[in-house]
Amino acid sequence: MLAGRHKSIKKGQALLVCEDISVHVARKAMKNLRLRVLPPHGEVHLSAPHHVSTQAIQRFVRGQLAWIRKKQAEIAARPVLSEEMVNGERHRLFGQEYELRLCEKYGRHQITIADGGILLLTVRPGTTIANRRRVLSGWYRQQLSLHLLPLIEQWQATIGVTVQACTIRQMRTRWGSCNITKGRISINLELARRPPGCLEYVLVHEMVHLLEPSHNERFWGLVGHYLPDWQEHRAALESGLFPCRPSEEQAWCVYMVRCADNTLYTGITNNLTQRLAAHNSAKGGAKYTRPRQPVSLVYVEEGLSHSLAAKREYVIKKMATKQKRQLVTL
Repeated sequence: MLAGRHKSIKKGQALLVCEDISVHVARKAMKNLRLRVLPPHGEVHLSAPHHVSTQAIQRFVRGQLAWIRKKQAEIAARPVLSEEMVNGERHRLFGQEYELRLCEKYGRHQITIADGGILLLTVRPGTTIANRRRVLSGWYRQQLSLHLLPLIEQWQATIGVTVQACTIRQMRTRWGSCNITKGRISINLELARRPPGCLEYVLVHEMVHLLEPSHNERFWGLVGHYLPDWQEHRAALESGLFPCRPSEEQAWCVYMVRCADNTLYTGITNNLTQRLAAHNSAKGGAKYTRPRQPVSLVYVEEGLSHSLAAKREYVIKKMATKQKRQLVTL
C-alpha cells in the first residue's frame, strides 16, 4: 500500500513499498506511467498520471520487480568514479583515457593535454578538491561546446531543421532533451567523456524530435535513415550509464541575451526567469540593457557553481563579437 509521507520524501510524493522495494511515486499531468531506477543508490521513482488508481500502480510495480532488481544490481556493480583530483587518476575525454597530473603554481587555472596521454591540471597552491573538480567540469563543458558547433551545423543541413539554442547541462537521467516548441536542445555534460559517436547519436536523436515529437515508428525510422548505426551508439551509452560522482550544489548559470540593437549582453544568475523579467522591466536588469529593450535569451550554461559561473562570464565577455555569435549558434 502507499505509505504515509516521510520526512525524507519530497513534497508531492508518496512511498510505495512492494516486497523489499521502495518506490517514490509522484503524480503528474502525463499520459503514461514512467518507471526509473536512479544512480548512485538505485532509488526507484515512478511518475504516474493523476487518473491512475493506487491499485493499478501497485499491480504495475509488482510486474516490474524483476526488472527493478536487475537495474539495481547493474548500478551496484558499477565502479564509483573517484574524483579526488590527485596524480594518477584516470579521466576520459570523448572515450580516450588520460592520466591526471597535478601541477600547483600561481596563475590561471587550466587544463592541457600533454604527450603520453597526460591530462595536466594546473591550479594555484591550496586549491580545494571541490574547486579542482569545478575546473575539470568547466574544461569538459568547453570541449563539448567545441565539438557541438560543427555537428549542429552538419546535421541541420542534413535533417533540414534549425536548432534555436543548445545548452549543456548536468542531467541525472537523460542524455539529452528537446523543447520542440522553442527549438531548443539540451545535452548532458557527461557526453564529453563518451566516444564521439555517442554525442552524435544523442544530438541526432534530439534533432529528429523537431520533425517527430513522439518515439513512434516514424521517429525511429528517421533516426535509422540519418544514422544507420544508431543502435551501436545507444548500446555504448547504456553499457555504462551515468557513472556516480560526488554531487555538488550547482544552481547558477551564465547566460547571454540579444538586445533590441542586436548586441549581446552576458551575465550570471541563480534565477534565470526572474533575471530575464528584470532585464525587460522599466527599472530592473542591467544598466546596459535598459535602453536596449526588449531583450531575448539566446544562450545559457546551467548547473554551475557561483565561482565557475563568474569565471565563464569573464571568459565570454572577453570573447570577440564573432566568437560570441558562434557560441550563440550552438
